[in-house]
Amino acid sequence: SKQQAGRDWFYGWKEQNPEPTLRTPEATSLARAAAFNCHNINSFFDQYESILHRPGFKLEANRLWNLDETGIQTVQNTTGRFLSEKCLKQVGQVTSGERGVLVTMCCCVNAARNALPPAYIFPRVHYRNHMLNGAPTGNCSFWMDEL
Repeated sequence: SKQQAGRDWFYGWKEQNPEPTLRTPEATSLARAAAFNCHNINSFFDQYESILHRPGFKLEANRLWNLDETGIQTVQNTTGRFLSEKCLKQVGQVTSGERGVLVTMCCCVNAARNALPPAYIFPRVHYRNHMLNGAPTGNCSFWMDEL
């Protein structure tokens, strides 16, 4: 008599095994998933190793940089769950009707613990000074072809 594990079994198992957590999978494109294979990984590390073993090459911490980018929505997402009285069937919240835009922020740090000011990439043609109100110092405006 094979039966499916029920809710009670799951909660009992979870109590005995607190390490695993439920996660929501991130969306990954088919092209990216297909490119992440043993051949491509080995090829990357072979090329990386050949650079490291070049005569006279010295990898210094201040020359090893990491850049990461993240998207920031200009309209805050405030939809969430919260506790309310049991008798309340409907709970309201005022939200923005705007869709907002996605601003890309790039951050760079090196292995010597130095960091560059973040770079903001706005999806527009004309830059306005008020866009950087409250931003960290050191930011400037330029076009990508001016680099």
